[in-house]
Amino acid sequence: MRGPAKDVAPVSSILPTDAEAISEDEDVEEEEHEWLLGFVETPLSPESLLRHRFPSKLGGRPAWLDPLRLPSPAQLAGPDEGSPLSFLLQVYAPVDSDAAAFHRTVFVFIHTDAAQLLQPGGVRALRCQLPLVNEFYGEAPAPEEESRPRRVLQDPTHPDQWDVARAEQGDLPQSTGRSPFIFPEAELVVEEESSASDPEQQERELQRLMKRACIQNTGGGGAGDEDSEDEPGVMEGVEAQITDDQRDFAAFSARIMPQLLTHLGIDDAREDALDWAMLAVYCCSASCTPGENLASAYLDEFVWVQPPLR
Repeated sequence: MRGPAKDVAPVSSILPTDAEAISEDEDVEEEEHEWLLGFVETPLSPESLLRHRFPSKLGGRPAWLDPLRLPSPAQLAGPDEGSPLSFLLQVYAPVDSDAAAFHRTVFVFIHTDAAQLLQPGGVRALRCQLPLVNEFYGEAPAPEEESRPRRVLQDPTHPDQWDVARAEQGDLPQSTGRSPFIFPEAELVVEEESSASDPEQQERELQRLMKRACIQNTGGGGAGDEDSEDEPGVMEGVEAQITDDQRDFAAFSARIMPQLLTHLGIDDAREDALDWAMLAVYCCSASCTPGENLASAYLDEFVWVQPPLR
């Protein structure tokens, strides 16, 4: 993996490479999850963030993994009676142990009004996944000579409010649009905690990166204990909302920290400026699929919003 640039600000994400079920044994859980850090970088080219490259990215238009069975308008509507949410970021996070999730991306959408952000539906996470054999992609990202993905014909009765199909063919600007609001586009580079072989050096490197990104302790002890006290209560709320679906949720699939706000081009001097202390995304540990009969290939996941600490 490419190492994060020394002058690059952290984005927030701490992501497990495999969203497996929570183990009763904490030691087993630590072995199953490899926690990663995400950083914002300037992309090599706009084309590197198109869907056939399986990008992790901030802002711009969504790079839909399934470009045909798009999210429904209801899935992208905010809490204030239908105001459209804005695309915040997406993370490519395949599940190696699940053939149905060979390609897997989690998308996060937010309301740009701070008051609406804290309401139910003010932040939404949608998960889309595809098996290895699918109609859009091969096993690996497209080679450099394929600068744009294959053109698709979308259902005119189910329009895409971001006009992604046209934008990815160069027919529209990639970073500006009509509605909803579009944030500046950048690449999210997800890195391992540390590549050092010496345990002490590895720990020092991890602590240095954590100070730049966020505090997370998967092994107990230290600053991470403050978070672990809150997690059972959060999980109870998650379980209460998904009982009818009979789905199991993993621990945090992504933590989006407030450092990300500096990359969104917003005026933080405004009283209603977008702000949060943390956005915590939980994903289905079973990688459940929507089925062939559903119009949308994107499944709603759970997002917990921690208000700003002020």
